[in-house]
Amino acid sequence: MQTKMDYSYNCSYFQYNNVTPPNIGQQIKALGKFAMGVGIAGGISTALLIVLFIINVFTNIKKSPARRRRLLCWITSMPMVVSILSLFIFLIPRASDICDTVKQVYLPFVLMHFVDLALLIQGGEEGVLNEVVEVHAPFSLCQPPCCFFGICVHDLTFTKIRLRIVKGLVYQAPVLQFVLIIIMNVLDHADFLEKKTSDKLFQFFALLNILAFMFGIWGFNILNAALSPMLRTKWKRYILRTKVLSAFVVILKMQNFILGILYFANVIPCIIPYISPSIMRKSLPANRVVCRVKRMGGGFGGKETRSAMLAAPAAVASFRLQRPVRCMLDRDEDMMITGTRHPFMARYKVGFDSTGKITALDVQLFSNGGNTMDLSRGIMERAVFHIDNAYQIDNLRCHGIVCRTNLPSNTAFRGFGGPQGMAVIENVMTDVATYLNMDPLAVRSLNLYREGDETHYNQRLEYCTLDRCWSECQALARTDQRRKEIDNFNRAHRFKKRGMALIPTKFGIAFTALFLNQAGALVHVYKDGSVLLTHGGTEMGQGLHTKMLQVASRSLNIPVDLIFISETSTDKVPNTSPTAASAGSDLNGMAVLNACQILMDRLVPIRKANPEGTWQQWIQDAYFQRISLSTTGFYKTPDIGYDFVTNKGTPFRYFTFGAACSVVEVDCLTGNHRVLRTDIVMDLGESLNPAIDIGQVEGGFVQGLGLFTLEEPLFSPSNGQVMTRGPSNYKIPSADDIPEEFNVSLLRGCPNPHAVYSSKAVGEPPLFLASSVFFAIKDAIHSARTEAGITGNFTINSPATSERIRMACEDDLIRKVSKPASGAFQPWAASV
Repeated sequence: MQTKMDYSYNCSYFQYNNVTPPNIGQQIKALGKFAMGVGIAGGISTALLIVLFIINVFTNIKKSPARRRRLLCWITSMPMVVSILSLFIFLIPRASDICDTVKQVYLPFVLMHFVDLALLIQGGEEGVLNEVVEVHAPFSLCQPPCCFFGICVHDLTFTKIRLRIVKGLVYQAPVLQFVLIIIMNVLDHADFLEKKTSDKLFQFFALLNILAFMFGIWGFNILNAALSPMLRTKWKRYILRTKVLSAFVVILKMQNFILGILYFANVIPCIIPYISPSIMRKSLPANRVVCRVKRMGGGFGGKETRSAMLAAPAAVASFRLQRPVRCMLDRDEDMMITGTRHPFMARYKVGFDSTGKITALDVQLFSNGGNTMDLSRGIMERAVFHIDNAYQIDNLRCHGIVCRTNLPSNTAFRGFGGPQGMAVIENVMTDVATYLNMDPLAVRSLNLYREGDETHYNQRLEYCTLDRCWSECQALARTDQRRKEIDNFNRAHRFKKRGMALIPTKFGIAFTALFLNQAGALVHVYKDGSVLLTHGGTEMGQGLHTKMLQVASRSLNIPVDLIFISETSTDKVPNTSPTAASAGSDLNGMAVLNACQILMDRLVPIRKANPEGTWQQWIQDAYFQRISLSTTGFYKTPDIGYDFVTNKGTPFRYFTFGAACSVVEVDCLTGNHRVLRTDIVMDLGESLNPAIDIGQVEGGFVQGLGLFTLEEPLFSPSNGQVMTRGPSNYKIPSADDIPEEFNVSLLRGCPNPHAVYSSKAVGEPPLFLASSVFFAIKDAIHSARTEAGITGNFTINSPATSERIRMACEDDLIRKVSKPASGAFQPWAASV
């Protein structure tokens, strides 16, 4: 007879039915055996690790020189010069907190104070990037830290410990009570970063309510979303490598000639030669300041303009002390001062018929620009351009307004405002489908752009493959079958619900600032046939250098092994545009192609005289015939330019299209979710490198998961400090967040005549496809609410965190939660 055992946990012990519990001696003996086993296992593991370490050391020692040369070198791993100095940055709550006593503090290890730079860093009358980074709010009202106090020391690591004492002398108690200002506060007081509201009026339609009355017999509906804060939260750029700056100044005592060479992690190398002289108040022309970028550990917009805050003090210290200076922000410092992606809020009114066709849309977009303008205007412009996403709407009006707050100035991030604008229209589609009790997939499919349609800024769509991406994604994801499976699952489970969403994307490729759509390249061919290539783009892990090597190899018809890219440098290619807007390959690729074609044209007589010769022979012959083997290439994007006043022009050269379908499972009791499957179809033309492009699609999608489901910067309402300063309290996507089944497909047979070798841009377009996870979560929540007897539209802000998902799945437990009275308490953190 077998004894039945019932293991039921009761507080701190197990109850055994019909089994004699073990005595104390038996328990101690069992614990001893367990501890011995753990000790033996730990010893074996430690010994194994030691052996592996020794093997790894000897393996590295025996590495061939060629292999060692292939190891990547970052700015932080550059050899330290003996005379190099370290710049330490203090974060000061207010400029008035820098008291005179700090200047008089005796610090023998400090070579130079930078108190006089505190106001210049944020951009005063002679500040950094005065046209872009211009202060509008008083320092005393800004979120701390609002300025810097820098000192230059010999050893940064050793000095940091002793500098903690100095902070007590630098920081003073705040005099004014801090008030955290968000978009809603700005709307109440009409405090904007622009003197005149930016009104993007595309096609006039007025008095929607009258239209609704006139055409009511035709089934015309009005859905008025008085406030739909779709993207009210911020998003931090979490880059594994923070902003690093090493400034090296070489003094040549020859007619006071000064050459400043900066090794910098920045996507706009040409910006530094203009910042450094202006901050030093010296007549130092840009041709004497050289900025070099080997590679960066991630960019994504955070190193576009905000890196100038480090360039200025490092340049001043190096100039005054005549010594090389190295400066690097800690993780918490970087997250406190560099800003985030712009949080957006939208108000919209939409008109549609009974079939789900949208006929009119009126949208107001508000962004939180922070305490300076920075790139907020350009970000808002792109958000307005992408407010339609992939949908044809006959009558559309959009106002874009940048709000001024006392938070750190927000800046660029992957998408540059496009995802915020596209998220609004996708929320509109979901609300319309819910209002009509229709499948959102059907509403989206009905309103998709087709070939020849015009956007709200009057640009006609050419080579539009949106319908192909949509249909192929439907086929790949088997949406009809999967919808039935999801419905059956939801009927069978009360506290777990699944949802599905298919989201398209249409991303315009070009800088909205016309003058940035240009690039240069420099090609040197040496007598042995080797080629040195330099272009204006910067490598940040996106494979730009690899693609440029491929373009040069294909145009010169030589192996890639003969071509080398050393670095991006302003003394090789001046006046470079940012490696941004997904245009790095398009602009620099065409410039490289132009330079290579010029070289090949020069070699035409040589090749005709010796058609069977090799590349090395042709180069030798050209050299002896005194033919120049060095040339520059240049490219400017043709036929673009847009005027907001007249609503005429072509803001984008072409569009990158795509679609993604995601299936998620939501736990209605905890708010946790799992991404079960994602299918993506992207139109990337004739890809220059499919492996790199698929990696960009996958990486952009996972990065978008952070935007829409995880990453939420939080601020202290009492003092405005950033509470989420590192990976311990700022959630970024991990391996567990990646879809369990992840399929990426590139559309075939769709060449793009507007870019190098018929390719298309890939950097930013895939990011918004991650919103399919957000709207799939919303679909699952809708199923849970419907089962609970709650109907109608509902709002869930991005990111869809576990807390927000749980609160949106309303049930009896949520209804029992008492809501505190307004002003009864102050939360420990606030999302803006």
